[in-house]
Formats: sequence, C-alpha cells, structure tokens
Amino acid sequence: MIFPQRAIARTTTATLGALIVLGALWLANTPSSVAWAQPQPTGKSLTEVPPEKVPEPKQRPEDAYKFDKNHLYLNSVTDFGDPKTQADQINQVQAYCDLVMHARKFPQNELEQHAVVVPWKLLMVAERESYRYELLKFEGQLFRVLKFDAPAQLANQGVSTLYEAWLFTEKEEHAICLIFSELPEGLTISKQYEPPKPAIITGYYFRSNSYTSEKKNEKTERNEVRRAPYMIGRSITYTETSRRDASSFVDGFLPGILISVALLSALVLGLVWWFRSSDRAGKAAIRRRRENPELAAPDTNLPADFDSPFTNIQDPQPPGGTNS
Repeated sequence: MIFPQRAIARTTTATLGALIVLGALWLANTPSSVAWAQPQPTGKSLTEVPPEKVPEPKQRPEDAYKFDKNHLYLNSVTDFGDPKTQADQINQVQAYCDLVMHARKFPQNELEQHAVVVPWKLLMVAERESYRYELLKFEGQLFRVLKFDAPAQLANQGVSTLYEAWLFTEKEEHAICLIFSELPEGLTISKQYEPPKPAIITGYYFRSNSYTSEKKNEKTERNEVRRAPYMIGRSITYTETSRRDASSFVDGFLPGILISVALLSALVLGLVWWFRSSDRAGKAAIRRRRENPELAAPDTNLPADFDSPFTNIQDPQPPGGTNS
C-alpha cells in the first residue's frame, strides 16, 4: 500500500494546526501577552489619552543610604554578650534607636535596591566588623514574627511598637533576626508560620549574638546554643503563598502544553515513519513485478476441462409451457 505525499502533508498540517491552537491557549493565559488588547478605562483611543504625569523617583545620593559610623558611641556595640558597663549599654541602646530611625527615612524598595548580599558566615567571623552598620539583604523562609514595645527613646519619636522577624536561609538554613518598625499589610503576628513564608529581609547589620535553639543536642539532651546576626530595618518583603502556588500556571498549565506538544511530535514522527515504511513496501513490490514479468501478469489460462458452475445453468421454464 502506497501513501501519497499529499496524505503526509495533510497529517503534518493538522498536527501543526493543533500546535498553533495550544500556543494560542498558552498566550491567552499569559497576562502580558494580551495587555495590548485590553480596553482603555477612559473609552478613548491610545492616541487620545493624554500622557499621565508620573512623579519621578526621588534621586538620592548613594551615600544617603549609608549610616554615619563616625560616632564614638557606636564603638560600644559588641557581639555575643551583654555590654560590659552601664555606659556601653546606654550607647548600645542609642545606636539601636538611631538605626531604627535611619531605616525609616527610605522606602522599603529603595533599601532593597541598595543593599548588599553577603554570605551568612562572614557575619560570624572577625571580618564582620567591616560589615557593621552596613545595609545587607538576605533571602529565605520567614519562620516567625513577634511584636514588642519600643524603647522610650523611639516612643518619644512616634515609634511605639517594634517587630522581631526570624528568617532561615534556604541553602544553609542559618537564622537571621531582623528588628523592624512597619508590619507589611496582610502579615499577621505568629510564633511559627506553617508553612514558612518566602521572604526578603533588608536591614543594617547591628551585631551578632547567641540564642537558644528549640533543637536539642542528641548527646546532652539540652537545647542547642547557636549564633545569628541581628539587623535593623524598616519592613520585610514576603509572599503569602509558596513559590509553587504563586506560579500555578507554570506548574500546571504549561507542563500540560509541553506534554501535549511532545505527544503530538511523537505522533507526527510515528505517522511519518509508518507512511515511509508503507511506501518502501509498495515500491519494493512494484520493483519486484518489474524485474519478474511473470509475477506482474497473473495467469488467466484455464484448463480445457474446467467446468464452470455457470455452464450447466438452464433457463427457467414458465409454468405449463416452454420458452419460445
């Protein structure tokens, strides 16, 4: 059986048409791809809509985000322990409050834009001194947010409440503490989020300190004592759903399209292989007949004594007489 090229072309065209339909469905579910087709709220054409005056972002010098470290009282801030003297304690509280008010000068997105990403381990070794009071940024899973009263110095300046956030880095699972003054909209206070929320914390590195973990040591059966950097910022950036839920289209519809395309591609290849195999078999049969004429012409010579079943059939006789 020979399949003409036209049949192959029709099958290929139908398959490509199905792929185009799937591609159109994918584009229809992508908001950015159809944004140009959305009607204008004013009912006017694009040429009739006057350009809106968008306020330009406030241009700040790069040094504006830096915290001024040229103050003697800042030298009283130490790591891993309480202040040694009462003067050191007063100076540490002063530095704490000054960092809170300094972070409130800038929007959260600007702080994230100018923050530096550093490895967590650098804040646990001697090199951490070079990062003290620098604007840093970490990304991970938000585990806890607590609320507490701000010191009197901040309350006198209009900040009566502070928040304490705990975040764990995704790769190394190290803890980071952030003190901030503005709770993001929709975020509730919780001792433990289940599941943790993907988040970005940005703040000025204040000091590193020890804390008692809820995990117990297998040998001593006591809670482990660990270390974490403490940062001070304005707010945090988080997403209510996990990355998998937020990208439901990528995790759901798009894989279905890719699987469909793969199946259709396999179908096209199978049909092409089948058609070609049939063509080869048909062409081989034609070639054999051409090479062997005896096979090409079937034998129609019957033997002389061949008795056909139709030779002995007589005409039917009418009732009561013979055919004339």
